[in-house]
Amino acid sequence: LGAWALSLRGDLDAAENRVAELTQERDEIRRAATATVYELAPTADGPTEASATLYLTATGSGVIEAANLPPLDDGRVYQLWFHPSADDAPLPGATFTLDDDGLGFALIAADTGTFETISISREPEGGSEAPTGPTMLTGDTAGARG
Repeated sequence: LGAWALSLRGDLDAAENRVAELTQERDEIRRAATATVYELAPTADGPTEASATLYLTATGSGVIEAANLPPLDDGRVYQLWFHPSADDAPLPGATFTLDDDGLGFALIAADTGTFETISISREPEGGSEAPTGPTMLTGDTAGARG
């Protein structure tokens, strides 16, 4: 039993080392790339078919495209939120509406700053300074820089 436990511990250590190596490799590739892509997934308030993709260039500017979000009521928009950390309040980003195909797009300014996550909520037309509507999509950006 002791030999088996030592063998399992060795397997766990090897797996943890491989994860650390892959994380470092991913971070190096992202630093060297001209653009990085992040996926946003639906929250409990978002429809399961909703999705968004964030594209950031090496200079920090970018674009986000969203699909399969619910149609907006009059006087409502979708708004981006940049979360610098789990402890900080989200910073407001651009607002957008949906086109006839149900797609929405927004630009990300290069001076947005560093953020750990990004999210999309429904807000009053003109946007909000803090989220007031349900968060529909969210995604981890691992400290991306907009």
